[in-house]
Amino acid sequence: MKKLNLCLIFTIMMVAMISCNKENPINRIESQSNHPVIQKIFDFRSSMNLKNSDSLVIDSAIWYLEGVLNLEYANNNHLLENQEFYHATITVLPVEGTLTMEQILNAYIYFSEKLEEINANQSNPAFTYDMIDIHFHEVNLKDGAVDLEMTAASGWYSTSNYVLFGGEDYWYWGNGQGRCGNYSGYVGTDASDLLQYKFNHPRSVLEPGTFIPTSIEWKDVTGYMYDDQNNPGPYCDAMIFYYETSITPPPGTPEPCLDPDELNYYLSTFDYIKYDQRPVGKTFKNVEIYDDLIPNGTYNMHHLYTLYYGVFVPSGGQH
Repeated sequence: MKKLNLCLIFTIMMVAMISCNKENPINRIESQSNHPVIQKIFDFRSSMNLKNSDSLVIDSAIWYLEGVLNLEYANNNHLLENQEFYHATITVLPVEGTLTMEQILNAYIYFSEKLEEINANQSNPAFTYDMIDIHFHEVNLKDGAVDLEMTAASGWYSTSNYVLFGGEDYWYWGNGQGRCGNYSGYVGTDASDLLQYKFNHPRSVLEPGTFIPTSIEWKDVTGYMYDDQNNPGPYCDAMIFYYETSITPPPGTPEPCLDPDELNYYLSTFDYIKYDQRPVGKTFKNVEIYDDLIPNGTYNMHHLYTLYYGVFVPSGGQH
């Protein structure tokens, strides 16, 4: 049974890779229905709503049920952060090793409602299901009942080039003040340190090689240079953090606390900034982020990005 289901999920995964991840799940099923395996699952989904006396052996019932749930709810692309697993179980009573269409439909409705409930309780809009698995095991009852157990692998969808911040990543903007909000500790580290580390450790890396030392140059950039009203944070409308006010806050006022959404926004804008600033013929090397207080008559806090570029020579090659 498990081999059959893994083959099914692999087929769905390959088809899903060429489909839009944010597409309505029902439309996505219809758009993929030209694939033979997907067509079988699509036809089965339609037949579930028809009252009939058909029945399927348990393995086949699970195969179809798992297929429909994966097509409707899972992305099957494995580009996830903060992975979690959710479980739900329903007990059914087979008749001579088979399940009726009514039993299968009831299991489908039950699992769908559980998936919807889990999804509704998520605060991060990037939450998604990656893969849904169903297996059965016998219940120690004389009537022959079995449990159908669903395991849903979930996480935060990401096509980001950088490892995303998690749900507990609330960090003061700078000055090594550590975590903030409902969290504390890690004094000596702040948002600028963590952004710098993630920017300098992307998922995609250069091939082995070296930079010509004499070719290195740098560019300094701040939020003033990159306006963007899509910034989800409360402090600025820019691709780089800054906060300013003409009135100095009273003593003891907490300094800016950056939440995961705002921090992940800065991750999402960095590649645009570094390529926009790139000198002709040179390659991005690394970035240093400075958390600066700018004394110009107002209360200003800024992240200053110093971007380094140079001529890159692959190992064993000549530039």
